[in-house]
Amino acid sequence: MIDRLLREHDRVRDAASGIEAFLEGPAAPIDPVFAKLRWTLARELATHLATERGAYPAVKAQVRGDAIYRGIDHALDQDLAQHAIVWTIARIQADWAGYRREARLLLRRLRRRMTYEETVLFPLLPQG
Repeated sequence: MIDRLLREHDRVRDAASGIEAFLEGPAAPIDPVFAKLRWTLARELATHLATERGAYPAVKAQVRGDAIYRGIDHALDQDLAQHAIVWTIARIQADWAGYRREARLLLRRLRRRMTYEETVLFPLLPQG
């Protein structure tokens, strides 16, 4: 299970890094690769969250496990979903600076969450 979660994190990080590269540009990209990266990130996150739902009951069942599990940025799931709905390609084109700001904040939160999971939660999962 841990190996699967780590592979999913790798795919999420790859998509996030691709988006971050576009965020360095001075203007909203017209490149279809950007749209595909956004879609890939959403798909990988959905897959990963489903895997987490199956894995984390084992963490929550441990002594102090529920408290440790609550250390995750649970609001991030909804914030990412809302971000994808609100920031259409047309809106990104119209407000590139706003999109860049919000996307960078969300991607930082996502990376912090993955680090927390890898360093705090994954070691509590059953091995094998």
